Order: sequence, then C-alpha cells, then structure tokens
Amino acid sequence: MSNSALRGSPSTVWWTHQERSVRRTVIVAGPRRSVRWRFSSSAHSPHQRGIAPPVWALNRRCRPARAVPEICPFARRKATSGHALRRAPRIPGRAVSAVNDLLASLAETLELPFWGAVLRATGTLLVGWFLASLLSRLAVRATVRLLDAQQTMLLRRFVFYGLLGGALLSAMHALGFNPAVLVGTAGVITVAIGFASQTSASNIISGLFLVGERSFVVGDRIRVGETMGEVLSIDMLSVKLRTLDNLYVRIPNETMLKSEVTNIGRFPIRRFVLTLGVAYHSDLDQVRRVLLDVCHAEPLALEEPAPGVYFDGFGDSSMNLRLLVWTARENYFEILNRIPESAKRAFDREGIEIPFPQRTLHMVSKPAAATAAPDPPPPATTP
Repeated sequence: MSNSALRGSPSTVWWTHQERSVRRTVIVAGPRRSVRWRFSSSAHSPHQRGIAPPVWALNRRCRPARAVPEICPFARRKATSGHALRRAPRIPGRAVSAVNDLLASLAETLELPFWGAVLRATGTLLVGWFLASLLSRLAVRATVRLLDAQQTMLLRRFVFYGLLGGALLSAMHALGFNPAVLVGTAGVITVAIGFASQTSASNIISGLFLVGERSFVVGDRIRVGETMGEVLSIDMLSVKLRTLDNLYVRIPNETMLKSEVTNIGRFPIRRFVLTLGVAYHSDLDQVRRVLLDVCHAEPLALEEPAPGVYFDGFGDSSMNLRLLVWTARENYFEILNRIPESAKRAFDREGIEIPFPQRTLHMVSKPAAATAAPDPPPPATTP
C-alpha cells in the first residue's frame, strides 16, 4: 500500500490507492482527529488513481456523495468529523462474518497481514465455542422429554464437539492451512493410534455396544462384581460409578462388557427378603400371622404384590422361614431396616422365641482302675 504524506491546512485531504483493492482511501486530517474514508472506483476517473493533488476545500457543498466511513460494520452509531462524515450503513450478516470483517479491518489498519489472520482465527474460535455451547444446550432442552439421560448427554456432546470441530477447521483455514489435508492427516493419526493402543480401541468398541444394548443408563444403580453404585456417565473408554460410600469408581468398558452386571434400579419395585428362624416348639401358624400383620402395618410395604411367608427348611437349632415383602425402588433401603425391627418387637410381644446355636458340655468322671496281678511267665520250651 502506498501512502502520501502531504501537509497543509487542518482540513487537508489526501487520495491514496490500495494495491489489493480497486477502492481508494481518503484520510481527513485535522488538528485533533484522523478518520479514514473509502470510495469505490466508479466515483472517480482513471487519472485519479495513485496519488492525487490535495483538495483544499472540504465543506458541506463539496463532500463526497458515495463516501463510506471505515468503522465497525455492525455498529449503528453516527461518526462525526467536521461536516464530512455520514452515518455508517447497516451491513447484514452472520456473527462470524461480522467478527471477521471487524478483525480484518483492524489488521488492515495496522498493516499486519499475519496478525490479521491470527485475529480472524481467534475470533472464529471464540464465536464457534459460544455457538457450540448455546446450540448444545438448546438441543438438550428441546429433546429432554423424548430422550433419557444417557442419550441427552450423548446428543449434547455430539452437537458441542461437532460445532467446535467445524470452528477449528475454519480457524485453521484462516491461518492458511488446507482443511482437506488436515482431515486426512487426522484420520491417519487416528488409525495409527488405534493400532498402537489396542486396549483403548477395544474400550471404545465396547462402549458402543454398551450404549447400543442399553442394559443400564445414567442414573441406574448397578452391581459389578463386588462394586455397587450409581451410574454417573458412560464414556468412550470407561463407566463412572458413585458407590453408596460416595466413592468414585472407574470401570473400563471392556471389563463391563465381559462381566456380569446386575441392574438394581431397572424396575420400579423391588422385593425384600428376610430370613429368620424360630424355635422348634413354636406354632408356625402363629408365626406366619404375626409376620403378615407386621407387613400390613408397614406403610412402605406394597399390598400388591402381596407379602408372603414361606418355610425354608429345618436348621440345626431352628425352623427357618422366609418373609417376602415388595416395596418401591426408592424405599428399599429404608424398609431394609424397618421390617426386621418390627418383626423382633412383635415376636417379643407374642412370646415367640428366636433360637441361637447352643452347645452343652457334660463332664463325666471315671473311678480309678484296680491294680491287676502280673501275668505268669510263659512255660519254658525244651529243645
């Protein structure tokens, strides 16, 4: 870009020609401010290209008719510099285009092409991150009643990372990189990493099977081996659990796929089983009636399915019975403590004995044995 440096009165105007554009730039120099103007090539004759002689008269009568002040394209404010500036026109466009135009104008003013590309890439990333966050939340709100927690989480991540990846490609393109080459390079690197780390690839494939099979979702309470807890998330490599002791447990997807998983919170109701024993001299009809009265008096116990008492066999010191009570899933751990306490109080009130193993030792003392006479020697043998 070639610039003229002519000095004159406080309202001197210079005409300059930009090498990258057919438009011209007007600089209105005053004692306190300097404002750049642009004119299209059709507003002036060809002989005015380059450096034109200064114009000493600039007032209301001779102000340019097609002048456009070079300010932020989406700012709707009136810029003033004497009598020569006009209201900035409204330029429609998307948010990304507006930010890119602003940053490009700033970079052109500073005459720094490289930093202009950096500013455009930074603006693209910021706007892309904002749009990705906003649209992912809107997608979740629109489908919260149609999808479960796991599907909602997957949808939000898909929208967020998809838009963010698109913004990243646009930013790399602004810096001068070819997006097709970047995508191809990323694919080759992904394949190489997959072959180098077979465990990670196996966990990713297992995670896809877990999500597709839907044997458990986020919020269910499951038991894997000796570990039981609530599912926090099903990620690409592992499943996160929170145990009853408020511990954070991470289990690889491959282990989850190969192990036996018990989904405790899949169905709305659960059955509580209480095993107890009564003495052999107890009346079983009375025991059954007392236990059923305890279940009917418990407000957390369900009437349908009805509770039941079943004989479970003869023990070493007791007759074993099983009490089956159904309750809502969220009340299971509360009824786990209330039913045994109520049964113990009812047995004490009715005089029903709950035996426990006992062992009786009998000490028997024997009298001292009499002294016996010695045996006679054997007869001698003759040769």
